[in-house]
Amino acid sequence: MGEAIQSCVHCGFCLPTCPTYSALGQEMDSPRGRIILMKEALEEKLPAEQVLPHIDLCLGCLACETSCPSGVEYRNLLGPFREKAETESRRSVAEKLKRKALLTILPWPGRFRIAAKVGMLARPFGRLLPDLVRSMLALLPKTLPSGIKLPEVA
Repeated sequence: MGEAIQSCVHCGFCLPTCPTYSALGQEMDSPRGRIILMKEALEEKLPAEQVLPHIDLCLGCLACETSCPSGVEYRNLLGPFREKAETESRRSVAEKLKRKALLTILPWPGRFRIAAKVGMLARPFGRLLPDLVRSMLALLPKTLPSGIKLPEVA
């Protein structure tokens, strides 16, 4: 990990290719910012708990790698750092439940559709729900599109 961190020259060519930086405009939510945060955490200048929120926002799309003139292999930083930080940091029970729910629902369209239907039923009770749940319910469309069977790809 250290070699990849040292190879970053902080030029900023990765910034416009990063979806989270484009959406949020925050330096620490860019590949360059995350590399700085990872370096600080590895040198024990910052606790992993402060770095993880920025690392969690990374989609892992690796668009930054294609634009990097120094050839920083961000994939060799992101995965190992996430593993290390997960073992060293403590997430709240609510955060662990949220992450587990997302990992067991999002990758499966059928499960996601059921969750969306439950969310639509919960909409009238939005004022009684936590802010996080309310904000997710606000993202749901008025009606769900019909499920279209996509062709199998070999």
